[in-house]
Amino acid sequence: MDLTLGQAITIKTNLLDQEIEVSGALVGLFPKENNLRLAMTFPQDAPNHAIVTRYIARRRVEIRREIETTYQQAVSQTG
Repeated sequence: MDLTLGQAITIKTNLLDQEIEVSGALVGLFPKENNLRLAMTFPQDAPNHAIVTRYIARRRVEIRREIETTYQQAVSQTG
């Protein structure tokens, strides 16, 4: 499948223990190892927008905690 920026796409994925389908415009393609990460935009009134927004908010909190934990461990090891 050929993908181009600006292309309308629909993806199915699992977020927060739910399988969802999201449609939007492709705005980024990022190869990583044997995978391809996609970035897309979609309108706020799109179906499943709230689920995606909640997922992103939770991941941000998790990432901040991981960074803080790693930082605290590094500080405690230095003395």
